Amino acid sequence: MSDLIIDYKKFPPDFTDQLKNKVIKFIDNGMVGLSKVLQDEFKIQKMFELYLNGNSYDLIALKANVDVAIVGFLSYKYGWFNKKEEMIKELMNNVSEKMKIVKLKQLNFIADAILTIQKYYHHKIDLYELTNNEEILDETSLDWIKIYFKFLDIVSKLEPKDKEEANTTNKSLPQINIQLPLNTQIEKISDSSIAIKPIDNTEDKALEEILKTLCEIKEKQSSS
Repeated sequence: MSDLIIDYKKFPPDFTDQLKNKVIKFIDNGMVGLSKVLQDEFKIQKMFELYLNGNSYDLIALKANVDVAIVGFLSYKYGWFNKKEEMIKELMNNVSEKMKIVKLKQLNFIADAILTIQKYYHHKIDLYELTNNEEILDETSLDWIKIYFKFLDIVSKLEPKDKEEANTTNKSLPQINIQLPLNTQIEKISDSSIAIKPIDNTEDKALEEILKTLCEIKEKQSSS
């Protein structure tokens, strides 16, 4: 029997009872064949890579031409399971950070597109107001209006929410669902009262009304 002290409670979660018994028996019988495997660090590394790629202990033993008890012992000795979990966690964190960057880049691109469309229509509107030339309206493309409002809708879904505001919400208080009219917001008056007030978005509303007016003018011109 080997003098190696084994904590049976710390066997990896992916060990079957059968593999546990094989590893215990392997240790009790003096770990025959282990020293030869330990001399080949490249082989041990390849077995670990096979493990990371999702191969079972039996399959690793078959591919490496090694007793499965030795593979199980190496996994236990070097903590393959914990290392794999740490690598997965690190990869997920990296993916999460990259997705945040992607989301911010999306917001930046859409914001630039919205500003470009706004400049286009503002320019056309300014020219029309200066000249009253209806040809300007005829030449003005309305194709971007639907895209403009679609972009606004996407931005409202992509923009990050205020976490601090969410965290300060008292979860112990009863919650009530209220259907608010468009362009309104809730303002806290006191701990027991709120007020529903219109949102001051004069510029956005003005642009929206102008764009709608342009659509109506174009429709009238096409129908006449």
